[in-house]
Amino acid sequence: MDNKLQLELVPYGSDTFSTRGFTPKVLAPHLGRVLSTIVTVPRRYVLFCGAVFKPLLSRHVTRWHEFHLRKKDGSLEQARSSFANLLLPYEGGYVRAGLAQTWARQGIPMTSYAEEIRSRYEDSGR
Repeated sequence: MDNKLQLELVPYGSDTFSTRGFTPKVLAPHLGRVLSTIVTVPRRYVLFCGAVFKPLLSRHVTRWHEFHLRKKDGSLEQARSSFANLLLPYEGGYVRAGLAQTWARQGIPMTSYAEEIRSRYEDSGR
């Protein structure tokens, strides 16, 4: 429908599902499973969406970006948004990805955020 593939890191969620206790060690096998699917074909973009991924992926950040998004009326949001470039080790190589931490924020000007991500995705800092 929107020309994307969406995977869940832990595909067992429910309305009462909690991420409490999910350490990088606990989540490592799930990340490996997702990465094995991602690398099966070349990808233009690989994004991990939401703040829940920050503790798991922070050690793989190559560059962190913070910025204010432009609203539809042309003014800038007061809140800061963020995006991080990632280099994830996988089977002797690396998978380039991004952490779209602000993705799930309520009321975000999504078109503006998507453009900021696109422009910063290539800027890995390496």
